[in-house]
Amino acid sequence: MMGRFDESLIYANYSLEKIKERFGENHIRATEDLVVIAYNYLYRGDYDMAVEYIHKSLHVMNQIFEENHRYFGNNYGNLGYIYQQKGDYEKAVQYFLKAIENRKAVGRYGSSWTSLVFSLVECYLELNDPKAAEHILKEGFEVLSAAPDFDKNVYTLHLAKAKIDFHRGHFSAAREEAEKFIYDFTHKKIELGVTPVLGDGLFLLAQIEREMGHPQKALVAFQQAIQAWDNSLGYGASTQIDALLGMARLQKDQGDYEAALQSIQLALGRTIPGFESSDLLVLPTLAGLTANEPLLDILAEKTAILWKGYQDRKEEKYLAAGWETAKGIINYMQECREGYRGQDSKITLSQKAIPVVETAMACADAWWTKTADPQYLEEAFLCVEKVKSIVLLENLHASYAHAQSNLSQALLDKEAQLKDELALYDRLILEEQQKVANQDTVKLYYWFDKRLALKEASDSLAWVIKKKHPEYFQLKGNLPISRMRDVQQSLHGRDVVVEYFLGDSTLTVFTISGDQCFFHRVPWTKAEADLLDAFTRFVRAPLREWKLEDIQLWAMNGQKLFGLLLPDWEAMPGPSSLVVIPDGKLDYLPFHLLLTDASSPGNFRDLPYLLKSCPVRYQFSSSLLIQPYKPLKKATLDYAGFAPVYQGTELIASCSREDSSRMAVLYPEIARDGLSKLEYNQPEVAEAATIWKSEGYKGMAATEHTFKEVGTKARILHLAMHALTNDREPLLSQLLFSGEEGEEEDGKLHNYELQNLSLSADLTVLSACNTGAGQLRRGEGVMSVSRAFRLAGCPNIVMSLWQANDHSTQEVVTRFFQDLKGGQGKATALQEASLHFLKTANERYTHPFYWGNMLLIGDEEPVEFSLIQRLRQLNRRLFK
Repeated sequence: MMGRFDESLIYANYSLEKIKERFGENHIRATEDLVVIAYNYLYRGDYDMAVEYIHKSLHVMNQIFEENHRYFGNNYGNLGYIYQQKGDYEKAVQYFLKAIENRKAVGRYGSSWTSLVFSLVECYLELNDPKAAEHILKEGFEVLSAAPDFDKNVYTLHLAKAKIDFHRGHFSAAREEAEKFIYDFTHKKIELGVTPVLGDGLFLLAQIEREMGHPQKALVAFQQAIQAWDNSLGYGASTQIDALLGMARLQKDQGDYEAALQSIQLALGRTIPGFESSDLLVLPTLAGLTANEPLLDILAEKTAILWKGYQDRKEEKYLAAGWETAKGIINYMQECREGYRGQDSKITLSQKAIPVVETAMACADAWWTKTADPQYLEEAFLCVEKVKSIVLLENLHASYAHAQSNLSQALLDKEAQLKDELALYDRLILEEQQKVANQDTVKLYYWFDKRLALKEASDSLAWVIKKKHPEYFQLKGNLPISRMRDVQQSLHGRDVVVEYFLGDSTLTVFTISGDQCFFHRVPWTKAEADLLDAFTRFVRAPLREWKLEDIQLWAMNGQKLFGLLLPDWEAMPGPSSLVVIPDGKLDYLPFHLLLTDASSPGNFRDLPYLLKSCPVRYQFSSSLLIQPYKPLKKATLDYAGFAPVYQGTELIASCSREDSSRMAVLYPEIARDGLSKLEYNQPEVAEAATIWKSEGYKGMAATEHTFKEVGTKARILHLAMHALTNDREPLLSQLLFSGEEGEEEDGKLHNYELQNLSLSADLTVLSACNTGAGQLRRGEGVMSVSRAFRLAGCPNIVMSLWQANDHSTQEVVTRFFQDLKGGQGKATALQEASLHFLKTANERYTHPFYWGNMLLIGDEEPVEFSLIQRLRQLNRRLFK
């Protein structure tokens, strides 16, 4: 039964220990128990640990079998299924294909073959690639037709064909295929043993009937699917939950909210051990329940039903229940997150929270409209903050708690050693996985095994610390999540904070000043999304020649976005500073380039940019705005700048042809023959070093080794270099230093290395391309190079949203440093540097591409100088 995960884990671990005692570490039955443990973590939603235990199973198998043994194919399929459930369909495809190759090598084409083909079809359809789905299905039929037991195993492939037709919108053809599958299965007495495929066929038929507008037929098919799965899988499997949720959604769409809630109750009964309640509106007691991903899906659907019931009937009981359920789920998600051991699983959980938070915003808006009670604004804001860049906040707060604790030096040393060793195996695994040719799977299994052992050792150490130092765990677990009034109290003068939550169909805007708060929800449709895309595309790609209508169209788009995204601007009399906390695709938007009115001069220089009204800075969340987590290490240098030299052949020249091709896909900004030379990066660092009276490392002196030795000690870090953004594997995004011979470092500072450093910097200036770009993980933000610097402890980062022009970036950054040295705040200094370039540049360089890509994440405080620097600054002011 779903939900008894703790008991299952205890029994699986006990069984594993007994197997080890009797047969030793490397026994086939040990691999089976490891898979059981992996699936336990999978159903909790802790995908990272599920993957770790499957790789542990592979490592054991590697000791006792040849690599092409069929058991390897089983575990490749398990990995594919885990990634499929997580929603990482590209990785799922990779592992399913490996499993397929294994099946070909060992000549096994039975039910497991058809299951793999079926899963691949599903993944390709999720990736919106029906051609690839058809190709693998065609291959599946061809291979299976030549294999024994063809009649016994071909039926699942007919079901896959129905899935493809369904995806294409060919509902009649899909229904015909599905009905034929169900008829053959039930009337031809196919001897498949205990199998869930009949339930799969009925479930697909239910979805088809729903899309064709036959709700009653769909309900019957859903019920039949549940019964079929009960017969084959037993009561409470996750597939039955999917069918009950399908029924609930169908009943909701028909306006039968009581029936929909009853379906939800049935799903809860199959998920929560001992659940009994006749009250359809009440929220089950969630405190103390093990993390349970199906339960989250059920409760999320319940909030949607309650909200739609209120919209339709205007009965306050639905609104009240929806509001309380949404808040309860968000709190439960916090508890689930604390139980996860993998960072990626925590981020995935934040993504799953989005529809729940969107419903919570709708309920809060309805209560606010009814009552004008500010309590609802406060609670709505708190709901957003509980999922906004929360994994980043957790990591920074853990470092703070660590520094504030009174742990013994022996425990601190042990913790640091485990962290360093985990980082080492992370690096080895990531780098090996990127190889296309000659990937060493033996090494990979071994490294995964070592990493899992280190994680288990970390858990054991954490248990010891918790027993000996409970105050440390209390401090670590007490996340400082900000409330609206906390934000108000933190503001100075006429500062304004605007925080966003972007749901699937609505945008919520919180506008906060020292004495006012505003709350708006507006529709977010394809029209608004297209407007955003058109605006950002224009600034990222400068026109060699532009016409007046180009400027006017872009200006019109910028003014529309301004009105949409800053609806309360007129109510804020002349903000002295604006803090933007974006969300979703708004993370890619340069808010400072929005236009405050509809005037449209015939040139870029005279447009009414928001940046002309006030300094604009950005932050990951309000919680990190209030608690910036300053560096834990004291800086011993004022400034360290790095400007490598590039010959145009780096990175790709040493790679094989296969790996070069892969590099070109992963890092599209690479030139055909390597990386282009930078003409102005060394003069930029030379000027900055002169301004700060400090050291600049240029040319061959700008190495990764020097950065780790010297740069980690500097108060201001300045990196004028190439950066490569990897959208598929964000941890592999990198900054490229000059090559060094005879050193351990390879000149590529990856995100996975960077975020494990401990920086002294209060400010980092990333004078490189796309350092604010990367893979967008909704709820958590962009997995960028700049985020890695934040994880390493630097609270203020100047970054670029798109390709940096070498010449204009030098001028903007140099002026920025000059203004900082004069005592200006960081946001003001960047504002004046950007506008000075716009004012003085020749006409070609007034396009926002050249001067608008740099933005500040952080505070408006002046740079904290060393005593010598402060004396020099005072001397200049006295004798100016």
